[in-house]
Amino acid sequence: MSDRLLMTNDAARLLERAGPTVRYYERIGRLPAQRTADGTRLFKEEDVMKLKKELDGSKGLEAVIGV
Repeated sequence: MSDRLLMTNDAARLLERAGPTVRYYERIGRLPAQRTADGTRLFKEEDVMKLKKELDGSKGLEAVIGV
């Protein structure tokens, strides 16, 4: 995997979620972030893709159980 770092909007695009949702995932510990000196969040692409796989898997389960 790459060591590429993504800003919030880039992570949101990959996750197919809104920026505030990505920040929420960080806040609850589902998506670790690094911070630059000015406070910008940076997410490892590997972590984003791992979360995407988890989220995509749960979509199918939600459809099956009707959640």
